[in-house]
Amino acid sequence: MRRTHSLLALPAVVALALAGCSSSDSNTSETTTSAATDQTTTPQDAAEAFPVTVTHSAGETTIESQPENVAVLDFGVLDTLDTLGFEGVTALPRSSTVPSFLSDYDSDDYTDLGTIVEPDVETIATVGPDLVITGGRTSSMYDDLSQNFTTVDATLDYSDYVEGVKRDIEIVAESVGMGDQATKLTTAIDDKVSELQQAAEDAGIEGKTGVFLLVTGGNVTAFGPGSRFGYVYDLTGVEYALSDADTAQADDSHGAEVSFETIAQANPDYIWVLDRDAVVGSRDGGEATSAQEVLNNDFVNGTSAAQNDTITYVTPERWYLVMQGASNFPAMLDELSASL
Repeated sequence: MRRTHSLLALPAVVALALAGCSSSDSNTSETTTSAATDQTTTPQDAAEAFPVTVTHSAGETTIESQPENVAVLDFGVLDTLDTLGFEGVTALPRSSTVPSFLSDYDSDDYTDLGTIVEPDVETIATVGPDLVITGGRTSSMYDDLSQNFTTVDATLDYSDYVEGVKRDIEIVAESVGMGDQATKLTTAIDDKVSELQQAAEDAGIEGKTGVFLLVTGGNVTAFGPGSRFGYVYDLTGVEYALSDADTAQADDSHGAEVSFETIAQANPDYIWVLDRDAVVGSRDGGEATSAQEVLNNDFVNGTSAAQNDTITYVTPERWYLVMQGASNFPAMLDELSASL
């Protein structure tokens, strides 16, 4: 049985269109911190926060005045801005599947910038944003975009996932003059982590094993410690069920393809499943086979996880499209707590 909890070089026209735009950037691996409080930011407070130099994932950027026309190229960033109550977003990649909990932005009121993998730079130029925020899938565009736009990069650091999410919240909040709101948002994440750790203790997790699987196109890949889903093991205390030999071809971002036999031999106590195709469609454009169908076989059904009803299908849009964000990540932590 399985349970599902509801708890994913600039063209010349740009240089011509934006000759008047400027930004100040320098490369550094440090991220910003803000002197955030638990207060509400008034418009006057926000305006008085500028000019500000924000240290972010790709360097430093000086933002001269309160942004009012922001192009957002990452759904985790959009989630944080929405949670902050920021009203200056004007453009986003609406050609990608906009998460249902951010559906208000899937409207013609917002300029469609293409997809989160390939935003349209010429459309960005047409918008003429006073701030562009990249992240994750669009981080490679930062260098080019920052030549023509005031640009900040909020790409998540997988090596310390929780702290990376919190730093990104601080980056985004400070960039729009709402840095005083960051602390209460990051504190909420700390509280959710504590709740998850308590749930793990209550579940008697010590000595238990598990595996995080991504299913797409009928294929199954496993993600272990150190991968983009490695924090699942770090936060729950569940040990990775597979061996190094099982995942010798592992890629931190894309995992290692594994067979059903390998899963059966590992016999995990917990299995977490991300159905990629449920949120982005099949790779060949045809009808997608659900992860539940793919994993409904004797090998998987014979595992301890299946026998004990501890196979959890996580919410695809949260875990694949968004991954971070001030409201999204706490919801992901709730799903983990409920899975134990």
